[in-house]
Amino acid sequence: LFLLYYDHIAKLRLARKDRKETLVAYEESARDVQRAIDIDPKSPVYRSNLGYAHWGMANMHGEDGHSAQAESSFETSVRLLRESIQMDPKNPSRWNELHNVYRDGWAPLMAKLEKAEDALRLYRQGLDAIGHAVDLDPKNAAFHRGASLSHYRIGRLLQDQGQLSPAAEEYSRSQKAL
Repeated sequence: LFLLYYDHIAKLRLARKDRKETLVAYEESARDVQRAIDIDPKSPVYRSNLGYAHWGMANMHGEDGHSAQAESSFETSVRLLRESIQMDPKNPSRWNELHNVYRDGWAPLMAKLEKAEDALRLYRQGLDAIGHAVDLDPKNAAFHRGASLSHYRIGRLLQDQGQLSPAAEEYSRSQKAL
């Protein structure tokens, strides 16, 4: 049921602009995958799915202006994804999932809240994660694109702060990551 709530019901409710019920769908997806974890606590996939459910909740909280709740949900998401990695450290997809939460969720929220230093720290943590994915699967173009995008976003943040030389270095790293 996790995928039903996470991939379909939440997205349908969001398309209908029903934010409250979208959050409920993410919460329900978390409850369903938690039941799976209770049955099979050693499954890295279930931990990853629970991390993604919390990421969905974090995004909703952040978009609705509930930054403390968003940060708490992001912390939970990252903790769960790190647990997934501990269970399956040689799986590059696990590392990429962690990177995605940092790059596409938590760091942008911090940037939006004008917490540039926090955003930079989180983007860099994401780069560390995607670096592991690239090391494990160096031919995976998606991982290289992910690293490139993270470097680009760091460059944009630095440029917005007037740090032009460091921004240029990040843009160069973005090109080299491809």
